[in-house]
Amino acid sequence: MSNRAEIRRRLLKGERQTAIARDLGVSKQYIHQCTAQLAGYKASSVRGSEQVMAVLTEEKVKAARRLYLTGRSTADLAREFTVSYSTLQQALVGKTWKHVPGKIVLRKREFTRGEDMYCAKLTENIVRKMRKDYAAGCSPRFVDLAQQYGVSEAAISYAISGRSWKCVK
Repeated sequence: MSNRAEIRRRLLKGERQTAIARDLGVSKQYIHQCTAQLAGYKASSVRGSEQVMAVLTEEKVKAARRLYLTGRSTADLAREFTVSYSTLQQALVGKTWKHVPGKIVLRKREFTRGEDMYCAKLTENIVRKMRKDYAAGCSPRFVDLAQQYGVSEAAISYAISGRSWKCVK
């Protein structure tokens, strides 16, 4: 039995495409093309929600773009529309779903820094004090500071040198 016939048989049984691709050692793109042929489409000739595997629709893309402009995060919207982060991001900027009007420019990502990080063991005041003491030449050894604050020597070195905690002046 050829690969295509096997793929067709398994798709009609309702098996997941990823499982078929893994078992037969073919790419998911190849499985997708076979699925499109089963449905009577040429994979590259259809757009948007006409694609056999489309999760989004033109209306959902428009809604996602509208919601993003109101301040919602890409990750939050991806969860809401049950697609991956990258799939939604590409739809928002128009890399995919090009035929849907209203492409947008993404906001600059903002990162959590310093003691606002959920796992931070140092504080801005501690980092300032360590840097001041180190510059004055009266700082204890990195190993002693690491034990005192419960972090690695590398973390102390990076904090003092400015490689980390760049937000602290």
